[in-house]
Amino acid sequence: GAVLNIMGGTIKNGQSSSYGGNLGGWTCTINIGGTALIENGKAVHGGANLYIPNAPMTVNITGGTLRGGEGKFGGNIYLVKNTNKGSLNISGGIIENGKSTKSDEGGGNIFASEGASLNITGGIIRNGEAANVGGNIMSHNDIVLGGNAIVSGGKAKFGGNISVSKEYTLTIGENAQVLDGEATNAGG
Repeated sequence: GAVLNIMGGTIKNGQSSSYGGNLGGWTCTINIGGTALIENGKAVHGGANLYIPNAPMTVNITGGTLRGGEGKFGGNIYLVKNTNKGSLNISGGIIENGKSTKSDEGGGNIFASEGASLNITGGIIRNGEAANVGGNIMSHNDIVLGGNAIVSGGKAKFGGNISVSKEYTLTIGENAQVLDGEATNAGG
């Protein structure tokens, strides 16, 4: 498949009546790093800055910034239910200020549906806001938060920073940090 490398420049203000206001793909690899800035996407359904469909697609974020995305699911990044080995690998960069507006879901910065592979070994995920669950991250999968990853400042009704569906597990590695989440009902 195709490879898209985004290591600098700015992608901003994209809008979609469905998914992926700024960036999406199909059967490809997207590498985001360096000084890349992807910001202020708007998508009615989600993944306003980055949409990962049910396709054999890999996204590697090693640097750069994704910020200010807004949609029903995963304001900044939405990984849909994936049966095709799609994955999001975060080892660096900043993902911040995403907003999820759907009253019964969430993931202000990142929403990962069943079967989507979400690997977080570094980077900073911060200041996400969700109308319901997972101010920074909402996942319907196991999550391992490893390396020097930092998740902080999320706000939601439940799971200010991270919310994982009841049948799944969140594992936080020795050097990873989850800080300063705010939940109005439970699980800051």
